[in-house]
Amino acid sequence: MTYGLQFYSIVSVLATKEREAIQEIVMKIVEEALNQRLSASDSVASTTAAANESKRLELLERVVRLEEGQKNILARLGAMQQETNRRFDDLIHYVDKRFEQVERRFRFQQWLIGGGFALLVFLMTLYTFFAA
Repeated sequence: MTYGLQFYSIVSVLATKEREAIQEIVMKIVEEALNQRLSASDSVASTTAAANESKRLELLERVVRLEEGQKNILARLGAMQQETNRRFDDLIHYVDKRFEQVERRFRFQQWLIGGGFALLVFLMTLYTFFAA
């Protein structure tokens, strides 16, 4: 059971670090694209302020969609992580049950062999007692 908790804590720490790293990378790329488009539009004299504003709104909408997609992906990753942890815990319980069954079988065999030897010793003692 403790292995499952350790596994869960390690995976959650890694997932959190990866989420933060992915978020930083996406934000850098979006900011660079936004700055490039805005600087390109500023360099062209024929573009008007209304066109710049519409491009900026378009880019902001894309950023919002990217953030929503990122949240969706993170939610899916969290659900997958929980499902993996549940399966891991189920597997541990199943393995524990199997080991208990095998242990019971060995214990039965041990008692059976011990009883068999005790019976043989008893019969040999009776044979030597009555044979003499």
